[in-house]
Amino acid sequence: MRVHAGIITVASLVAFALSACAPAAAPSPTAAPAKPAAQPTAAPPTAVPAKPPEAKPEARPAATAAAVAKPTVQPAARVGFNEAAVADFYKSKTVRLITGGPPGGGYDTYSRAIARHMGDHIPGKPNMIVENMAGAGMVLAANHVYNVAPKDGTVLINYNAAGIALQQLLGTQGVEVDASKFQYLGVPTGDTSLCIASKASGFKSLAETMGPNGKQFIVGGNGPGNALDDDPAVLAAALGANIKVISGYKGTPDIRLAMDGGEVQGICGWSWESFKISALDAVKSGDYLIIAQNTEKPHKELPNVPVAYDLARTDEARQLFHYGIPLISGVQRHYAAPPGVPADRLQALREAFTKTLADKEFLADAEKTKLDIALVSGDEAQKLITELLAMPADIKARLRTVWKR
Repeated sequence: MRVHAGIITVASLVAFALSACAPAAAPSPTAAPAKPAAQPTAAPPTAVPAKPPEAKPEARPAATAAAVAKPTVQPAARVGFNEAAVADFYKSKTVRLITGGPPGGGYDTYSRAIARHMGDHIPGKPNMIVENMAGAGMVLAANHVYNVAPKDGTVLINYNAAGIALQQLLGTQGVEVDASKFQYLGVPTGDTSLCIASKASGFKSLAETMGPNGKQFIVGGNGPGNALDDDPAVLAAALGANIKVISGYKGTPDIRLAMDGGEVQGICGWSWESFKISALDAVKSGDYLIIAQNTEKPHKELPNVPVAYDLARTDEARQLFHYGIPLISGVQRHYAAPPGVPADRLQALREAFTKTLADKEFLADAEKTKLDIALVSGDEAQKLITELLAMPADIKARLRTVWKR
């Protein structure tokens, strides 16, 4: 699925216990010299030389016979555009990158790192700033960019397109977009959903929750429509895992406090990409244990952590698991332009995004904040959203029941 623009490796994370790793620092956006900006929450670009990446295709996890066939990723051929006209348009302009995540979160951290460099790869070298528009599970940001923001290439969005597409598919009230009509630039990396247990819980494996005598695993959640509620519901339905969700926590920091205080035993749906930035120290100390990765194949940094997909016993269970977790979490951090952006500018933005994720200075910047980089092209991101929206009717009906909406 992924065309690698550069991978930030964490060499010491290959053992299941992860005990040799040093704690990772929490992300903090880096300031850069400011160009004139029209908005207060700016992340000005830093000048860097543009060096296009060498694209290398990587296959997605293998699907079962019951699952919909997944597209094969091939590097997209360069489509020519009028560079002079694009440069003339963007010269002296400001590009607003609206992220649906709150300040200091994973989406915000990726967006600020990208914004510090991407402007220098757009013809005309516009200033680039980040604006946070968190709320309603990123529906607020998606609705604004789709329906209100200019469609001239001066406003982009970073949001969970898979999550929004799923809400669109299920007819969630308040979703006023067609996720298939956003014009995708790409995804910097997929997310790897995890189940994590506290040491006090005594859990060593998700398999302990399965079967007629499976132990109940009590996890914290942050409300329907979010991975921390939805992923454990899919694990229960697809695998028969005995998982109970205590919902209503604001986010992972509050759930961590609940784990530490014994209110809950763990968390399911927290991504490895975010977890290792903020909570790896808890694994090193032995306070937390990663008991499953909710994927179809192991993450390269977690080769010894059990894969939940292997616990599915039927094609129906595997298909429900595929659509309910990996297809959604695998490509969440989408960068896109709204419908209607002129073709020349869209192509320039796509090329700038790809070049940014291969930029040596950007990669060094990303490494400092432990950001994984494994580019999913804009074309492939578009295909995956199309696959999600083409979900078989029986699976959609089952997921609606599983998620109670």
